[in-house]
Amino acid sequence: MRWIAMLARGLVSIVGWGPRVLGVVAAVLCALALCERASADGPVAIKRDILALYDGAREESPDATRIHRFAELPLNHLGYRVRYLDVREGLPEPSQLAAYRGVLTWFAGPVRDGNAFLAWASHVAGRDIRYVALGDLGADVSTSNLALVNRMLAVFGVRHTGDIISPTRGTRVAHSDPDLYQAECRLDPVLPPYPVITRLDPAVRPLLTLEKPRHEGGGTTTLAAIGPVGGFAVLNFEFCHQQAPLHRGRWLIEPFKFFDLAFGGGAFPVPDVTTASGRRLFFSQLDSEGWTQPSQIEGYRHNQAIAADVVLRELIMPFPEFPVTVDLRESEVERVRRVAVQSRAVAARMLALPQVMRPGRRSVGTTLSRLDTSYPSVSSLAALASAEGNRIALTPTSSEVAYFNGGSGRLGFHALTETLARTETPRRLKAFNINYHVYAGREQAWLQAVRSHLLTARSAPLAPVTAGHYADIVDGFFTTQIVQAGERRWLISTRGALQTVRFDVPEDVLVDVAASSGVVGQRRHEGSLYIALDEAVEPAVVVIAAPGKSAQPRPTELVDSRWHLRRLERSGGRLRVEASGFGPGEMSWRGAPGNYVVHARRGEQELWRQTVSADTSGMISFVVPVQAHEPLAVALEQEAR
Repeated sequence: MRWIAMLARGLVSIVGWGPRVLGVVAAVLCALALCERASADGPVAIKRDILALYDGAREESPDATRIHRFAELPLNHLGYRVRYLDVREGLPEPSQLAAYRGVLTWFAGPVRDGNAFLAWASHVAGRDIRYVALGDLGADVSTSNLALVNRMLAVFGVRHTGDIISPTRGTRVAHSDPDLYQAECRLDPVLPPYPVITRLDPAVRPLLTLEKPRHEGGGTTTLAAIGPVGGFAVLNFEFCHQQAPLHRGRWLIEPFKFFDLAFGGGAFPVPDVTTASGRRLFFSQLDSEGWTQPSQIEGYRHNQAIAADVVLRELIMPFPEFPVTVDLRESEVERVRRVAVQSRAVAARMLALPQVMRPGRRSVGTTLSRLDTSYPSVSSLAALASAEGNRIALTPTSSEVAYFNGGSGRLGFHALTETLARTETPRRLKAFNINYHVYAGREQAWLQAVRSHLLTARSAPLAPVTAGHYADIVDGFFTTQIVQAGERRWLISTRGALQTVRFDVPEDVLVDVAASSGVVGQRRHEGSLYIALDEAVEPAVVVIAAPGKSAQPRPTELVDSRWHLRRLERSGGRLRVEASGFGPGEMSWRGAPGNYVVHARRGEQELWRQTVSADTSGMISFVVPVQAHEPLAVALEQEAR
């Protein structure tokens, strides 16, 4: 709406604010949903909400839905927030959907009053909103409602003939999109019954086209496609559904690319919860279950050590660079009276360590989240948070409990290594996360598994945070507002603890740091550009460099840091930033070639100083060898030539 831009300019003219404030005013107006549809010369709020409709008669709660269990993870990765609505509670008026990017359904069968639902869906999909239908359309198709079905399918550019092919013997695959279909599993040689759906719009991109058997008259049917305003995949042709005894499914459609195209993603800065200061996030949680159990490990067994003491000595004290959040329940500490004094003493020593935290106001719930040989599908990875009630952030990866059930017992937790690797490449999907129980100190196999993961973490470029900080970052994913204020300019606000956004763009795309505001630095990983923001700048302004601009001189910018950085100040060849974190202060910056003096101060006290040299590409790498549990200032100044 043109009046949004006019209102912002009016405020500027009345009170004399500068042009930078104009952008802030416009962003605030959009964040308040006042610019649902801005004109070409005004800011546009990026719509990130997907309305997920489910049938509570078949899926009893949002957390039990296929959408939450299987689809929300890729949707979150693409930057989308999923809002759930039980169709039994009534369907929203089309005018109420203006704030949504799209509607998603994944019904297991017909809903109550399916024809009314089809009428609603066809009306909604004809408006300025995307529509994606997986599985059942929501109604049984018959001659009496075929016109209604096709009114809905018309938005996908296809038509249902009313025919169902069963049995399917003699059917062959005419076309399977190599980029978007048979991603994690292949079609069964004996196909399930399928409808006959024909393409009407040449712009439709078919993902799966079958050739019907000769005895059915030949011809083709399209069972999965992306159309002008959404996409669809019919039941049993979208997903290799779960079967006993493992109950583990896999995607037929490639979920990341499919949802991106179907919801018309485009390039916008995605709020990212996996990365901080250019590095993969790390956090660890320890549950106190098994605290007083006697250890059976050699060297501890004869000393009558309890499991908690072993965990403290073997898994916490040797790794001071990694914070661990301990859910310490008094009932566990006091469970066995004869060792109560020993138990309390261990608790006191553990909690006195600077890297040990108690859960804060925001906790992280442990859930099944694996991607390995036994769970080979991204559908087994958890969404960012629970789907109902008070939203609870969920662990990126499972604790050792999830590995016992697979029959591999105490050795099973070693499989976490595979999940950590496969959620880092070919795309970074999850933080590096280790969750375990104190009873790991009871037996050598459990202890060794956890220790091996900590050693792997020690050799990896990570940014350690507490579990509570991670939960705050997840909260920031849901509160972040993004406004596009120009062809290559975005305003990012109300992001809380989330200070990374990501562009999934070609290699030659860079942020223009000089033209941006609140950008600390940028780094590429697996085809994505990760942008580190400054929490002290609200809103942050991200500007993508115009073609050829990247060759121009750029201010010193962050490549990556183990520590959390904020309040960045640049002045000529000097840079100052506030830093805090765990472990040594490993940092890399990119600036002009030459020598730099780096020093760290806390208040008036200088803690460390060193001269470092940039290599020929301008990379400046150093390690600040001091503790930063309390914030300190790091300064970087280029020496005069």
